[in-house]
Amino acid sequence: MTAALSILTKCPFRLLPVSLLLSLSLNVFAQDSSASLEDGIIGAIAGGKLDLNMRPRFESVDDDAALEDGNALTLRTALGYTTAAYNDFTARVLVQDVREVGVDDYNDGTGRSIPRTRFAVIADPSDTDLLEGYLAYAGMPDTTIKLGRQIIVYGPQRFIGPVGWRQNWQNHDAISLVNKSIKDLTLSYAYSWNVNRIFTDEAVI
Repeated sequence: MTAALSILTKCPFRLLPVSLLLSLSLNVFAQDSSASLEDGIIGAIAGGKLDLNMRPRFESVDDDAALEDGNALTLRTALGYTTAAYNDFTARVLVQDVREVGVDDYNDGTGRSIPRTRFAVIADPSDTDLLEGYLAYAGMPDTTIKLGRQIIVYGPQRFIGPVGWRQNWQNHDAISLVNKSIKDLTLSYAYSWNVNRIFTDEAVI
């Protein structure tokens, strides 16, 4: 507004309508751009998809190294949300919760409960944590880049994967790139600066 007033004081009176029109056009353009940006982001969030997975699991372990056998009945609940794409960007959040359901005669492997160490180890500790929280970009052909907390899987998951047979899944704080531009070939790269293990952040051993 200050720039517009300065121009008006130095220009001939006959330029007044042109200056007013220019100022009005700039204001309308700014409002339209702001509205478009807001609608795009809100639309991407509102147009996303919710996913829910619930997995009950019973495990019994007979281990000669333990004083007593271990028995555990647990429930894994994973609630996630993935936004729709906005300018080739998407975001995802997934929260995971693991709870004991009635049967808790087991050592969860974290060292948090000393009385339970007499039982055999069943590494499914009760915990609530952020399993995924990343921003993804797919603006390049056949390429996806992810930044943030994510699950990284290579091959049969023997060395790098979520340890999916356990209730608390392993994840990484990382940046990853996957390219599938060559037929029958997938190129992957990941740099992980933190691994969140199945024993949770509260493990003392």
